[in-house]
Amino acid sequence: MYKSKMWDKKTPINGNSAEKVMEAYRVGENQPVGLIYNEDSPDITALIICNPNYTKADVTRVLKEQLTALNTGPETETETEPKPKTDK
Repeated sequence: MYKSKMWDKKTPINGNSAEKVMEAYRVGENQPVGLIYNEDSPDITALIICNPNYTKADVTRVLKEQLTALNTGPETETETEPKPKTDK
């Protein structure tokens, strides 16, 4: 299952220093960044770089939308048996 968290812009990502990641992705000091990761892996799956004007609530909403898409996508859906009919 995928999860998310805010990035503090200090913690290395996938073996790269925070400075290197910020430079490579052109992340500004005032840009909030969310991270998406698989709970079964130490690697970050995606950086969600947001508009500098976004509040923490905005970033949380964006991350939630991304997680919903990832966690309910075709790769994570499972087949279910048809529900038996019950008499009431």
